[in-house]
Amino acid sequence: MAACAAAMGVGVTLGAIRLRRGWERAARSFVGRALEDARVAIHAEQQGLRMRWAYLTVQQRAIASHRRRILDDASGAAATNGGGTAT
Repeated sequence: MAACAAAMGVGVTLGAIRLRRGWERAARSFVGRALEDARVAIHAEQQGLRMRWAYLTVQQRAIASHRRRILDDASGAAATNGGGTAT
């Protein structure tokens, strides 16, 4: 009877060790996947922010160019009218 109990105890211990190793392996795998998913998501968000920033930069440059053209046209018209207001 004691030998049977000892064998069961060894079996439970070995099963617990195997279960712990499996759990640790699964946890490492999960952490690795979670970190990789986070890295991919952060990279995608950075790409989106860079593209948005580039779009806004181009848009602001176009607005500034348009304003310069208006000012150049207004100053050119004032010069041809003898310094008066453009009509």
